[in-house]
Amino acid sequence: MNLSITGSSGFVGTNFKNENLGYQIQDIDLLQIKPKEINFDNCDSLLHLAALVHQMKGAPEKEYYNVNSDLAFETAKYAKENGVKHFVFMSTVKVYGEFTDEAPWSENSTCQPLDPYGKSKLEGEQRIKELEDKNFIVSIIRTPLVYGAGVRANMHNLMRLISKYQFIPLGNINNKRSLTYVGNLVQLIDEVIKQRKSGVFLASDGEPVSTTKLVKEIASNFESRKRIINIPTIAQKTLKVVKPNIYQRLFGDLVVDNTLTCKTLDYKPKYSFKDGINEMVKAFLS
Repeated sequence: MNLSITGSSGFVGTNFKNENLGYQIQDIDLLQIKPKEINFDNCDSLLHLAALVHQMKGAPEKEYYNVNSDLAFETAKYAKENGVKHFVFMSTVKVYGEFTDEAPWSENSTCQPLDPYGKSKLEGEQRIKELEDKNFIVSIIRTPLVYGAGVRANMHNLMRLISKYQFIPLGNINNKRSLTYVGNLVQLIDEVIKQRKSGVFLASDGEPVSTTKLVKEIASNFESRKRIINIPTIAQKTLKVVKPNIYQRLFGDLVVDNTLTCKTLDYKPKYSFKDGINEMVKAFLS
C-alpha cells in the first residue's frame, strides 16, 4: 500500500516509520510544500500528523487554526480531488475539554474544548468530516498523552527531573490518567489504515495510572535508587491556589474509555504500560 504522511519527522511519524510495516511511504513536509503542490499519484491513504501542538510558552491563537484546521482541511481537500481514498487525521482528547470529573470520555462523548489547541483540532475534524463520501473515507484518531522513545515536552522533562535527583516529591498522588505508548498508537494507526474504517477512534493503553505510579515506574529504570516522597498537604493546597494549571496536571483525572474502538477494529494494545515505560527510559538513557 502506498501511504503518504505529513509531519513524518515528528515523534509519532518517526516511530511509525521505524516499525517498517510494509508501506511504500511518501514523506510530505508542509513547511516546504503547499497542499495543492503535493503529488498524490498512486497514494492510497494519507496519514496527517502535521500539527501545531500545545505550546507551553504560548502561540497566537490564529496560528493554531491556521495549522490544525485550515492547513489540515486544504490537505484533505486536495487529496480527495486527486483520487486519495482514505484520510487519517491525528487529533487529541483535548477536543473534549481539560479534565474528566465524572465518567470517562468515549468516542461519542460531547466535545467542549477549552483551549486553542483543542478548539482548532475539533474544527479541523469537523471540516474534514464534511468532505467524506463513499469514495473518500475519513478516520479520526484522538490520543491522550503519548509517551515512548524520543518523547519531548513534559514527559521528557519528568525523566530529566527523576534522573537528576534522588528524592522525588511526587508521592501520594492518587489521580487517574489515561496514556498511550507510541508503540500501541502505531499499532492502532496501522489497523485504521488497513481496515479503512470511517469514524472516531480513541487511543489508550487501557487501565489509567496515577502520577505517582508513573513516576515510580520511570524511577525503577534508573540504576541509582530513587525515593518517592509524599507531598505535604500544605504544599498541595498552596500549589492549587498559586499554580492551578500545574496542580491539575499533577492531580487531575483524565480518563478515556476506548472499548468501542477496540471492538470496532478487533484491536488490543500490544504493549503493557511497564513495557512502554521501559522502552522510553532506555531510549532516554542512550
